[in-house]
Amino acid sequence: MLIREQVGDDEFKPYLGFFNSLFKNAELKPAITLAYLTEILPIMKDMVQSKLNTFDEYNMLRIGSFAEYTGFTTGEAKSLCERYGRDFELCKSWYDGYELEDFEIYNPQAVIKACVTGKFISYWSKTSSYKVVAEKIRMNLAGTKEDVITMMGGERVDVNVKKYDNTMTGFDSKDDVFTYLIHLGYLAYDEKEGQCYIPNREIYNEWEKVVESDENYAETDKIIKASKQLLRDTIAKNEETVASSLDNWHGDVLFVGVNYDVESKKHECKIEKFVKSL
Repeated sequence: MLIREQVGDDEFKPYLGFFNSLFKNAELKPAITLAYLTEILPIMKDMVQSKLNTFDEYNMLRIGSFAEYTGFTTGEAKSLCERYGRDFELCKSWYDGYELEDFEIYNPQAVIKACVTGKFISYWSKTSSYKVVAEKIRMNLAGTKEDVITMMGGERVDVNVKKYDNTMTGFDSKDDVFTYLIHLGYLAYDEKEGQCYIPNREIYNEWEKVVESDENYAETDKIIKASKQLLRDTIAKNEETVASSLDNWHGDVLFVGVNYDVESKKHECKIEKFVKSL
């Protein structure tokens, strides 16, 4: 919406007038059966709010009865995997993770492309730039960086989503930053626990790009790369190398974890947080 941009009164006042003419006009009201507005972020909390207070608003924090229509449900994603002969569990690890009401929601575009091509990779970068994330977390407001590292370790962090004014510039706290990223899909939100987290492997890849490209995260990137090498050495049973790596990273956070599927005989990396105790 235009309201999110830095515009002058010459554009802003006619914009507000347009909403007044639509929703605050007694003569026009009987002629409107339905008005539908769509965008990524919720309606901005400022003077324009009164022009839109007749709307029922649905978003990633309060989706209500529209949860199952926000993306593919588990049933829909599984059905597509069966139709194309794709590994559903792999699809789930890559594109699931958004908990909306009682539904697990998948990225629909990614599921379709993965099913058609047979390649389970990140398709997120084709539609959205990781720079959006990088610019926000670079602020490192009140421990933002530490919380990002925690989430990359597979954990969840508390977030207060009620203070955010739904702007693209007015970030006063890390809660504002994380709430913004929840609306964009870079984080998922657990409403019951009031926590945010990285939902799946596709989105984790986008966060990895941020860590790799931001000098403020240079040490974090170093730890992550070392942990991946440790994982490879562990799978290969390189005992001496593993022992040496643990000694080198004594006391540091390592992202380590591996699942082994007996039926497929495949190893799958699961990002876990591990702290080598003193």
